[in-house]
Amino acid sequence: MPQQVLTDSCVYNARTNNSDLRVGFLRDEEASPKSSRRGLSLATQLECLSQDVSHAFLIVAPECIAVFRDRTGRYGLFDSHSRSARGLPHSSGTAIVLTFCELSDMVDHLHELFADRSPYASYELMPVSFESDHGFSETPGQSADVAMTKPTTAVPEAQTCVEANIPRSKTDDGQPKNLDFNRE
Repeated sequence: MPQQVLTDSCVYNARTNNSDLRVGFLRDEEASPKSSRRGLSLATQLECLSQDVSHAFLIVAPECIAVFRDRTGRYGLFDSHSRSARGLPHSSGTAIVLTFCELSDMVDHLHELFADRSPYASYELMPVSFESDHGFSETPGQSADVAMTKPTTAVPEAQTCVEANIPRSKTDDGQPKNLDFNRE
């Protein structure tokens, strides 16, 4: 895991604490290891993003994805692997950022992403916090000082809020029409 994150104007030290590690199986709560903050389904563990954590690393070996809750309360993920605009594996895809209005929508996406994994495939969820180089310290998993910026590339940000979960374009008469996702 990176120890530092460099931005245009600041250096942030990334902090994790192994005692905050949350583990379990992707789908099966009953089969997960039993101990405190361990043994819960991924959906249950991700609820920490609604409470005391705003950033975490999600590891479903061999992949690592950053999950977060932004300042407006939306949930999201950054996935550096080759993905389609819908966030699913694609041989000529790109890294993506997806945002979701509801935590359950992000959980559904992660289950779809990892659908080919065994029901007993495990995950690790590691909350992360950031400390700026000018000494500002944040509580574990909270990051009030890290701002989201627009990407400078031509890759569009995927939106998955209920009213924007399927990209639409307008017909000649101004009516919305669905785009065909089956042609990736």
